[in-house]
Amino acid sequence: MGASFLGDFLMLLEYLCRMSDFVICIGASLVDEIFYCKEKAIVATSNPANSERFAGGVMGNISRMLAHLGLPVKLISVLGDDADGQWLKTELKKSGLHTDLMMQTVGATGKYASILQPDGSMFVSVCSDQNDLLLTPAFFIGIENELKSAKMLVADANLSVDALVWLCDFSRRFGVPLILEPVSVTKARKLAQINLDAVFMITPNLEELESMFLDKSNSGKDSKDHLIQSGVKRLWVRMGEQGSFFKSGNENWQLSAIPTKLVDSTGAGDAALAGWIAGWHKGWSEALCLKAGHVLAHVTLQQKGAVAKHMNENQFISLIQKIYPDAF
Repeated sequence: MGASFLGDFLMLLEYLCRMSDFVICIGASLVDEIFYCKEKAIVATSNPANSERFAGGVMGNISRMLAHLGLPVKLISVLGDDADGQWLKTELKKSGLHTDLMMQTVGATGKYASILQPDGSMFVSVCSDQNDLLLTPAFFIGIENELKSAKMLVADANLSVDALVWLCDFSRRFGVPLILEPVSVTKARKLAQINLDAVFMITPNLEELESMFLDKSNSGKDSKDHLIQSGVKRLWVRMGEQGSFFKSGNENWQLSAIPTKLVDSTGAGDAALAGWIAGWHKGWSEALCLKAGHVLAHVTLQQKGAVAKHMNENQFISLIQKIYPDAF
């Protein structure tokens, strides 16, 4: 009993000594090509549109936004050796995040293409990348010491099931908080195959939540119950214009969405998660972190592109205070 307790204590002490302030984001960093339809998009025909290119990808968006807010961030992702890869790496470095853990491979850099309706809502999107093939358990074993030193890990479901299983087991063994972002309805199904009992937080929207438990439930409430019973410590369900549902331990609450004039829906969920993490990193309450997430999503929805590059730490805090006067 005594030896076991001493061993656990020494392992915790070793972890605390290693721990840094870095947030490590793991997953897709892509070139985003966004098409803004001039009229309501019609399926199976050509639609007139304007287009723009951005640095994107779920983890590319989250890591860049965190860096703009002043957090120390490392990004683990895959870039090709093409011109797109060079351009994307330059854009990532401009944000101030650390790219020394990035992997470069022969071939094309991943892309995300989205077609938006004139009101800024998504009509359809597609994604092509190699993160699921190259960010493997063997790769993570080679950088275990880096992962052990993180204050938090954030991973997306662009990774393979094997990689996600490894990260969950790593978090369970070493106590490094892990957030999982489901990404999309299709990719969220991967999480149904994984033991989530050590996950710090998972962040689906309603459709992704249903997709994870399609064979086990018929309602959003049942899906939430299944996920909570699986052992996830925090559940944050994004519900669009209906706001958010958040559960942590025995507490749960809902927060209404901030009224917003939509310009571009790309990356709103990524921005919300970045806002939450930024608040958590500063030691804010979970209720305040949720408000911070809503504020950053609100800002992002009103602009083209998924990262509010004009937003710094002081502006972020001021905007939270403006929208939620009783927040601090």
